[in-house]
Amino acid sequence: MRPSLASILLAAAVFICTACSRAPLLDRPVEADTAAAFGSWQGRNRADFTPEQWTEFEAALQEIKLKIMADNEASGTEAVNEALRGRIAGRTVREVLQQGYTAKLWRLNVERTEMEKIIAGTATLTTRPGDTASSSYLADRQRRQNERLEHALAEIKAAETRLAELSASGK
Repeated sequence: MRPSLASILLAAAVFICTACSRAPLLDRPVEADTAAAFGSWQGRNRADFTPEQWTEFEAALQEIKLKIMADNEASGTEAVNEALRGRIAGRTVREVLQQGYTAKLWRLNVERTEMEKIIAGTATLTTRPGDTASSSYLADRQRRQNERLEHALAEIKAAETRLAELSASGK
């Protein structure tokens, strides 16, 4: 028996409605109650991310893990992954990204503060008159430190901008 045109159209309509009913990517909750659930969620949703979105999501997870370790909340791969899952389970992709950028800003601001201290200390160093090798080394060191600080400040600005975009698009 051949399916009728009406049954084919009905099946197509049901498929289209089902596909369209999925929440937008940023509003989808992350299933991460267990390692298996998180792996399954990643497998089901990976294809919906662009490569850039997936990279951003993975970077957010790494930043959250770094914050977990920095706060001495957990250590070791399994314990850190379990703590990560506890922080993201049931949260939307947008909320996970926001957590990641918040953690990144914390890390970058710590780096910025440390770099400013190092730069201030380096600025107090002097060389002996006529010691051009030491003077050149010190100038190069100050230049590299300033470049590193400028890079951190640019990363802070970019993270703040993206965090604001995520917050605004979630309203």
